[in-house]
Amino acid sequence: METSHSKKNKSDKENYKNIVEEEAFVNSMATMAREVWKFHDRFGLGSGRHRHLEATEILTKRKNILDEELNEMEIEITSNKQYETLLELADVLFVVMGHVESTGKAGIDAVESVTKKNSQKTIEKYTIRKDTGKLLPVVGKPHKWK
Repeated sequence: METSHSKKNKSDKENYKNIVEEEAFVNSMATMAREVWKFHDRFGLGSGRHRHLEATEILTKRKNILDEELNEMEIEITSNKQYETLLELADVLFVVMGHVESTGKAGIDAVESVTKKNSQKTIEKYTIRKDTGKLLPVVGKPHKWK
């Protein structure tokens, strides 16, 4: 199976190196996360409000916020408005970060778990499905290769 990460194409990795500076990206994410925390604290919208609820209850209550932001982003994508699409993308991220904060320590633990899992994925064991761009294990999950 030829993939974007097969041995003969490994040099392609150089063609797809990140063009944004790591520090700029990480700082922007950290700044947004801090502002989400402050926003929730300021308006009483976050983990303090939801401390007695299960994660699924919290996310069910907040789902309409994310649905609205995804819908707004889809409208901008369909309209082919580049800058407005990116603003909506950032709104989606802000809301998703708010979902995490709202679920408290459990949400933070989940973020750390997924981050660790993804950091352990290697080019030798994972490849990109060309038609979808989805990263999949080379071995296993055959239903996702169809």
